[in-house]
Amino acid sequence: MGVIQTIGYSLLILIIIAVVISTILYFTTDVFKPKENPVTTTPNVPVVTPTVPAATPTDTPVVAPNVPAATPTDTPVVTPNVPVTTPETTPEVPVPAPVVPELSPCYQGDVTIWWGHKASDATWACNSWKSSCANAGGCVASGDGTVVNGKSTWKCNLKSNCK
Repeated sequence: MGVIQTIGYSLLILIIIAVVISTILYFTTDVFKPKENPVTTTPNVPVVTPTVPAATPTDTPVVAPNVPAATPTDTPVVTPNVPVTTPETTPEVPVPAPVVPELSPCYQGDVTIWWGHKASDATWACNSWKSSCANAGGCVASGDGTVVNGKSTWKCNLKSNCK
């Protein structure tokens, strides 16, 4: 064998030994494992975790299965920046609905709801689903809340500028 071949084989054996040693060290020690960054904390600073009250059936509509598809007259309209209230933050105050005949300019149409069956729920539906109510400053629902087949129908009347 020549000198160059001997040096080549020696280098090959050294490389194999280095790979074996590196592999052993990698799996048996922490030398090659990445170190975690230490977390710095500020002493005596309380951690505040916000709490959100759980939704209740009075403030969250529940969509029942087998509900017929919405029609253009009762499609909900999402109104941004509407404050959300819960029974814990705002007591329910009955709002008297004006008694207005259907042909009055105050009458904006009917809404049919499948949850709550209270005037406050129907008022929300009027103002969310009837663009004429939202555009005119809001409506108040009127009706007796009679539930037929799980639904109640209410009249939407403008709450201002009506005589």
